[in-house]
Amino acid sequence: MSTLTFEPPTRGTETTHVLIGRKEALLSDGAKAVLPEGMPAEVWASLVDKVKPGDAGSSESTLFIAGKVAHTVVAAVLPEHCSRHNSQARPHAITELAGVASGAGPAGAVIVAVLDDASHATAAGCAIARAFPLYSAKKQGEEPAPIRVGYATREGPLNAGPYAQSDAAAKAVRLAARLVDAPPVELDTSAFVAEARAVAARLEAAGRSVSIEVIEGEELQRLGYGALYAVGKAATRPPALVVLSHAPATRKAGAQSVCLVGKGIVYDTGGLSLKQGLFMCGMKRDMGGAAGLLGAFEAAVEIGAPGERSAPLTLTLITLSLSLSLSLSLSLSLSPTLTLTLTLTLTLTLTLTLTLTLTLTLTLTRPAHVRAVPRGERHRAEG
Repeated sequence: MSTLTFEPPTRGTETTHVLIGRKEALLSDGAKAVLPEGMPAEVWASLVDKVKPGDAGSSESTLFIAGKVAHTVVAAVLPEHCSRHNSQARPHAITELAGVASGAGPAGAVIVAVLDDASHATAAGCAIARAFPLYSAKKQGEEPAPIRVGYATREGPLNAGPYAQSDAAAKAVRLAARLVDAPPVELDTSAFVAEARAVAARLEAAGRSVSIEVIEGEELQRLGYGALYAVGKAATRPPALVVLSHAPATRKAGAQSVCLVGKGIVYDTGGLSLKQGLFMCGMKRDMGGAAGLLGAFEAAVEIGAPGERSAPLTLTLITLSLSLSLSLSLSLSLSPTLTLTLTLTLTLTLTLTLTLTLTLTLTLTRPAHVRAVPRGERHRAEG
């Protein structure tokens, strides 16, 4: 797996250079300042102009010889249009385009995100991190190429950017992705608890104050966590509740505590309503919420230096199971007054049962000025 380093862009020994940005940004003086030394500006402009980004972004590459060393230069152009449902940093496209650097040679690669605004730096860094997952079931061969990530704006390199924050956030993204990618045979509940302990140990080693509490197995039932115990007791590994807490040395006046809660079902078959085989394969991702928050907790505590005036932070990782049953009854009675009754019963089963009943009554009555015609009189009228 490639190693990512976030630092201001400089001309190093890497032979793969990837510049990511919108077309106008890649043609700016800021982008030209981070190109490989000696690359003609007209060659770069021609490369950028060839790219048709479309709605998802696209890239073009060229080979550039500097001295006796061949360099691969990639112009990765982001789409001009940005959905209102997405960030203006366009992280969805950045992730797709940054992956080209994974094929870099032993000398490594440098990725520079040429930003529309310096405030987009951390978002771009997280998007780049997603392109380099940590989990792999393949046997590792040669050492993966190192990758440096830097930022620039249209004015020039971003030398005082949020590189420490980007590094912490990128590690959190890659941690969460690794946990989600791992199959349940590897990431069972005990292994998940071990991952939480490892996060606490890393933060303690970095000088952060972190406490961890683990409640698992029979102890859950003894302490009153009956639902957690009941839904996990049949598994080969015991269910667990993990609480990670961080209290900064100095608390800002009026600051409120923050609690993050993540669901960590390592595999969900659907409980009483078993899922079809087609949908079973993806249920290992049911622990993605807890994985994401575990990474977020580590990043938040790491970025907040000791003594910083901030709020206490607590992360709770829980497992639960959900079954849903639905019953529908319909009754119809015919009389001088027509009554239609529809009863819908929704039952949510955890340890607690919640019943919601919806009754709809439709009543049709005969207007007072309409007289009912007796059967005999009706026959005489018809005759």
